[in-house]
Amino acid sequence: MDYEPLAQILRPQSIDDIIGQTHLIGLGKPVRKMVDSQNVKSILLWGPPGVGKTTIARILANATRSAFEQLSAVNASVKDVRAIVERAKSRLEPRLIGMQQTILFLGEIHRFTKTQQDSLLPFVEDGTIILIGATTENPYHSIIPPLRSRTVLLTLQPLSKDEIYELIDRCEKYKEVSFTEDAKELLVRFADGDARSLLTTVDAVLMDEPNIKEVTVEMIDDSELVRTYKGGDDEHYDLLSAFIKSMRGSDRKAALYYLARLIENGEDARVIVRRMLVLASEDVGIADNTMLPLIAAVSDVVEKVGMPEARISIYQGVIALCDAKKSNEAYKMGDKILSYVKENPMAPVPMPLRDTSYQSAKKLGHGEGYKYPHNYKDSQVEQRYLPEEVEPESL
Repeated sequence: MDYEPLAQILRPQSIDDIIGQTHLIGLGKPVRKMVDSQNVKSILLWGPPGVGKTTIARILANATRSAFEQLSAVNASVKDVRAIVERAKSRLEPRLIGMQQTILFLGEIHRFTKTQQDSLLPFVEDGTIILIGATTENPYHSIIPPLRSRTVLLTLQPLSKDEIYELIDRCEKYKEVSFTEDAKELLVRFADGDARSLLTTVDAVLMDEPNIKEVTVEMIDDSELVRTYKGGDDEHYDLLSAFIKSMRGSDRKAALYYLARLIENGEDARVIVRRMLVLASEDVGIADNTMLPLIAAVSDVVEKVGMPEARISIYQGVIALCDAKKSNEAYKMGDKILSYVKENPMAPVPMPLRDTSYQSAKKLGHGEGYKYPHNYKDSQVEQRYLPEEVEPESL
């Protein structure tokens, strides 16, 4: 029999089974009203991971007998959305058994580009689909205004310590195992309000000790899977670091390998391309002035096309950065002069270089003695541009 995660086994099947979010599921609250009235509106569920966004979407679909379609914006495309829309339209055609509405649950909706979000608008507006979008990012920054205006924003909160303890009790009953009080305290601290984090940790411990009847603090600390799980954030930054250093070192295969790891882990393509833009300036710089506009174009593809199709343009950008000549002269020189300016008094701008665009400027001596380069051979002329107080050698 295939292994089934605790997070799936213990997922609430009805609104009364949900732990936490009483401000949404309590009597007279928004989600409860939708269930009781059998009338679901398009909504945005905003909250941290593991607080019940997917669960609420599934319960709303079950309670209203709606077809449930699920996508993740991490790897979904407009083509995937269109396929669901076509199925939704067919369910709305008059039949003997009646029509059925379709709920599209779109996880990580903030990962959709503006163009991808735009593709949802007509079908949300005409009722072809009921959209339930889930996001961990502030929707006022990551969701386009036309989509926000067509949805109801519901904010979810991390589970309280008491609510996490209640979930531990459910784990004990289902797994027929007990946790020491110290172990419970450690699990609550690990979870930090995230139910899925708690259940993943419990899963990891019990996989290491399948026949155990009591779980102790030592078992949790010693679990290899728990250590791996806790190290997730470190790996995230390690992969990004290895990705950048491989491109800087001109190793195509290594750079593409770490890129593939990032994509497979669900990294936002916009984060990846931002790092590439920095590298194009910091490490390629003036050695190849075509790289920055090239990676800017890749960024534009990511925004307009989205993943997974945009991955091809990212591959091209990565290979181009690996193959490009490298120079950090521009940023080193710029930062050195920036440090000088921060540490030394501001010297007055020389009179020949001062602004002459207003009427009385010449009376003040502004522009006097300035040599216009284009009046000279090859548009070059000897004159001092730095203030007298600043020696070129100090920069």
